[in-house]
Amino acid sequence: HPALGYYVRVTGTTAATALIEGLTLPVTTPISLHPGWNWIGYLPEVTLPITQALQSIEGQYQRVLSLDKTFDPALPGYSTLRFMEPGKGYLIYATQAVTLVYPAEGFALNAEAQSEMNATCAGLSPTPHFTLVYGELLINEQPAPVGSRVEVLTPRGDIAGCVVLETPGAIGLMHVYGEDATSSPSIAGFREDESLTFRVNGIPVETSPLMWHDDWSSHSVSLQADYKHVYLPLVMRER
Repeated sequence: HPALGYYVRVTGTTAATALIEGLTLPVTTPISLHPGWNWIGYLPEVTLPITQALQSIEGQYQRVLSLDKTFDPALPGYSTLRFMEPGKGYLIYATQAVTLVYPAEGFALNAEAQSEMNATCAGLSPTPHFTLVYGELLINEQPAPVGSRVEVLTPRGDIAGCVVLETPGAIGLMHVYGEDATSSPSIAGFREDESLTFRVNGIPVETSPLMWHDDWSSHSVSLQADYKHVYLPLVMRER
């Protein structure tokens, strides 16, 4: 159906390309949203900042999800979904019945830098089951630098969540996925009431216990990594 978004699970391990046929809708075609979660399609043919793309319903939605990123108007500094792209669908939580109308024109955004960040967490397999984690990260009592990688591991050692810092010390809203045993092959992830284990730049860190639930809700964490630097002087013996 026009203006709707869809979530498709592809069988096997090989990527596939979907060719969608039909008539193109005008960019300003109204899209009716009901209170709660709505799958929406993206009609503009250019990439736009998310606040610009959704300006017609500003203040009337609570959260927007892509396959692996989140925009929360209440947590703009931690939001990882910052633009909307042609050919993608989005899940949006409307706080009331509202009509979305995309702007007829807008300033197109260059998404190249965001794509580079995405590549750092390549290989993570999303599922429809997830919780959201965000918060603060200190390394040696200082805000962690941009580019620091945070991973979440299941009790079986599988990486079920990953984010790369784009702001010093700030862990952006990260999807932590649950297991999907119904897929073929099955997709690893968390099971209900399992404890999350965090790893920063490949090194495990301790934090207050946080249990995984398929709640689609945001949970704040505070991580601190202490790296000890060992200095080994080089001694030269003269002959």
